[in-house]
Amino acid sequence: MPRTRYASPLTRARAVLVITLLLSVGLGLSLANCRGKEEPGAMDGAAPGSSSLACTESWAKGFDANSCTMADGSAPPIEPLDWPNVCDPNLTGWAPVQESFDQLSWRSFLYTSWPAAADGKPDESQPIGVAQGGAFAPVVWERYADAASLFGTTGSELTADDYGAAPPVPEGCSADGPRALSMTSKFPHEAVLAVQEALAAEAAEAGDTLEGLQSIDQAFRGPLYPQGPEGPSGIWPVFYEIRINKVEYDAIVAAGAQNKSPNELNCVGMKDCTPFTLPMESTEVKAAWKVLSGDEVASGRFFHQDLQVKDPVSGECSIQPMGLVGLHIARKVPAAVIGPDPRKNTWAWATFEQVDNVPPVAGSGSAATGSTYSFYNPSCTPAVDAATCAAVKTPNPDPAYQCCENLYRYATGTVPSNPTPDQVTRIDPAPSGTESCNTVYDPLDKGVFDYYTLVTTQWPKSSDGPGAPTVTPATSRNTVIETYFTTWQNDTQVVTSSCMGCHSGSQAVDMSYLFLGNAGGGS
Repeated sequence: MPRTRYASPLTRARAVLVITLLLSVGLGLSLANCRGKEEPGAMDGAAPGSSSLACTESWAKGFDANSCTMADGSAPPIEPLDWPNVCDPNLTGWAPVQESFDQLSWRSFLYTSWPAAADGKPDESQPIGVAQGGAFAPVVWERYADAASLFGTTGSELTADDYGAAPPVPEGCSADGPRALSMTSKFPHEAVLAVQEALAAEAAEAGDTLEGLQSIDQAFRGPLYPQGPEGPSGIWPVFYEIRINKVEYDAIVAAGAQNKSPNELNCVGMKDCTPFTLPMESTEVKAAWKVLSGDEVASGRFFHQDLQVKDPVSGECSIQPMGLVGLHIARKVPAAVIGPDPRKNTWAWATFEQVDNVPPVAGSGSAATGSTYSFYNPSCTPAVDAATCAAVKTPNPDPAYQCCENLYRYATGTVPSNPTPDQVTRIDPAPSGTESCNTVYDPLDKGVFDYYTLVTTQWPKSSDGPGAPTVTPATSRNTVIETYFTTWQNDTQVVTSSCMGCHSGSQAVDMSYLFLGNAGGGS
């Protein structure tokens, strides 16, 4: 088996520092100001200025604008409705409360998780979440553009007609096979490569060799390892992908934004410059996948696809059954959803998980229904206590601490040759509004998506000016996408993550980090 060489501790520490600085500078919440009037588009990726749904009364279908039921109290329909109709600038009947945003999240989840027709829109002739012949048809969000197809190519040559083109195939994988997942990180691939190139040059001057820093980490931290199964080099890590709808893709290509650094797009140090912003109905999806065992595939509890993945150590590419375990849906909506505000548009951030990921929070109604968990071992050994785990200096791969919950163990840039599973837990219960909404949507017949639930929706509650809005809930953590966004307060572990907090950093462009690795970015 090839031996993987790593950067020295000093160089690796610098890599961690650089990436952390890139993503953490300016974490005070500040949503980008929008310029002028933005043309609405549809979630399914219709071009700006068009929509698959007429801009009529938002609640014409009989929804209760501010709860997760219909106006008459009945359960909402399981059909691909773009609810609410966010192209209505007035959002008639809407009030900004947790339940209304959670209804938006559930409708977005159903719409984007519906089997896709040839045009990328929901195929209403097919039911949601039902495998045909043991295989699931690609869903709407899987027809969105892979971010690597936009930022991993010669951007100046792209046009709107290139939407949906396949991204570059990772070395060793087949261009004729199913799509390949090349990220075991939430970082945009180009961002990591940009940092890697700079650090490799520095390491070379010192006579060192930098290898392994290749999109293998979660945001701020290292890779995530489930309880199984094992691959050629030990347990398979979690893999990630980032996709954007046609509204966002077209706006980026039209502005040539894929070739510009965050500083250029944000007009840093420039005069007579208008910051780049994305149009309303821009949508970004971030998915987390794990390799499934035969029993997990047979359980019927996972939406799964046969995809190509590379063993992080050997580099061998193979087709594996990949099960969806986490999903972010970030959707740009009118400022009307949060009440009086000078901004023209803002974002709503929904995050979903497969119910067997981790145990439920004690006292929470959102209970995982499985007896075993993908990312938690009730019988983990050696046993540790909270005081011991709180005192561990991270990253720390010592097996003595492998049962410490949510412990950042493998350093950014490393590829452990024989990793052990992470012990992951949920810390915060869902907000009461989200619990209420899940009570309505969880029992509805959604096929395999019966085994997925809304963790929460984060949204800007209010703002009296262009400064930082009040965000609710204050923290938001997907256990398989932001596993390590925790800290210890004495012997109690608390969540530190905020989708909107992270994505309003100074190197974000209109709250997106897709541009982080562009030329000149990260300065």
